[in-house]
Amino acid sequence: MNKKGSKKQSYIHEALVDIRLSWRLYKSNFKVFLGAQIISILVFLFLTYPWEFSLSFYFNIELDRNYTFYQIRSLIGMFLILIFFGSSFGLSYDIMSGGDQFTELRGFFHYFREYWWQYILLSLLLLLGTFICSLIVGLFTVYEVFDPTSQGFYIILYLVLYNVMIRIFMYLWVSVLIENFPSLNYQGGIKNAFYENWQILRLNSKRIFSSLFLFFMIFDFPWIVLDILEISMRFIAIEKGWMWYLNFYESYSQIMFPFFKFLAQTVFCFLLAIPMLTLISTRIYNSLKLVNNKKDE
Repeated sequence: MNKKGSKKQSYIHEALVDIRLSWRLYKSNFKVFLGAQIISILVFLFLTYPWEFSLSFYFNIELDRNYTFYQIRSLIGMFLILIFFGSSFGLSYDIMSGGDQFTELRGFFHYFREYWWQYILLSLLLLLGTFICSLIVGLFTVYEVFDPTSQGFYIILYLVLYNVMIRIFMYLWVSVLIENFPSLNYQGGIKNAFYENWQILRLNSKRIFSSLFLFFMIFDFPWIVLDILEISMRFIAIEKGWMWYLNFYESYSQIMFPFFKFLAQTVFCFLLAIPMLTLISTRIYNSLKLVNNKKDE
């Protein structure tokens, strides 16, 4: 009994150490991560966000809009972002594996050139989780069976459940796959990375799930609150007859709130969540690698 309790306490302790150590290293290497993520943000915004459509819709600025060009541009931008995401793991690998726990921005471009197609493949596997979860949720959603008078409550309930389910599923999906990235940087090949990721997960699943759960609780789950607040306030206003709020929502919030929320989430994700995820997962990998090497000896 005590043995099980001590193990559980050890998982929690290691998860807290992962967060604290990664945060300290993030602050120490903030300028490097800032430079790398600014590059990622600029590419993401200018290659994946439909500026010509948005400017026309929001501000009545007429531009030549070519949807095919936008799709091609978005596809290129998506692949670049996937490579940038993987390259951030390279920075974390240099930090965690180096004796001085520091790295330089040029390492970002080194890993970009070295593993670009492997990063695309691994990142697409992570994105596949969102598609699978959305498909599953959609199959079990039957909107028409609800009475019209209950649709407001149903939409709120659906929004809550959908966001929670998406995040829980992605937490599990990411936890299963994430060690592929630091393993790729260590092994130098994607085949060995897949094999090692499976071995690490099989032998240390509780350790990985504990640390990633803490990461998601801090850096991802709080965004559900904004989604729930936005839709809930609208339906409360309809029920209470708050015309001032509805007029404000229709005039400004319906357009500007999603836009600024998108920008806020983008900046938060790139500047904080992604660097912390790379550092945490790399620290998990290095600590488990060290333990396994000691066992082999």
